Amino acid sequence: MIIKKRIKGFIYFLLFTLIVIFLLINSRPHLIVDERPVKADAIVILSGSVVRLDKGIELFQKGYGQYLILSTPWGLGLTDKTVHTLPIPEKQLLLEKNATSTYTNALYTKELLEEYNLKSVLVVSSDYHMRRSKLTFDRVFRNSEIHLTYVAADKNSDPYWFLDSNARKIVISEYVKLIGYYFELYKKYDLGE
Repeated sequence: MIIKKRIKGFIYFLLFTLIVIFLLINSRPHLIVDERPVKADAIVILSGSVVRLDKGIELFQKGYGQYLILSTPWGLGLTDKTVHTLPIPEKQLLLEKNATSTYTNALYTKELLEEYNLKSVLVVSSDYHMRRSKLTFDRVFRNSEIHLTYVAADKNSDPYWFLDSNARKIVISEYVKLIGYYFELYKKYDLGE
């Protein structure tokens, strides 16, 4: 009887472990939203990494947008002095300097787009950040006539990404933030990037 209980317990533990491993392996791809870029009035780059900046500049130089919007440029490693060294004509570079989170990125970007009467935008961020960006921007822009397209700046195609402890921390952190954003906790608390 005791042996049967131990075997049964071991089988449950093994099944639970396999389910957790399966979910972990498949969790990162779920965060990725990456649409084909289309010509838009503007390209907005959400702060967080230089890879995002590089992708936004690449899209701009390929003619996908008339304006490049940097949402909190210092989060992209830029200062007031270095932002003007970018290979973008100054009259086509718009700076949004007040955002402190993905939610405020969306709010202040929407204000800029409306101020300049722009009707379409490419939203550029890291692949793991795109699901939360889409959720947030879609909510903020819900009653507007501005068309949104989401383009991932980088695509981690490593099937063994979960073996990297830093990648696991990023994914877990992103899921925690995604849950908070799903329940609109950003309206009460600044949840950060």
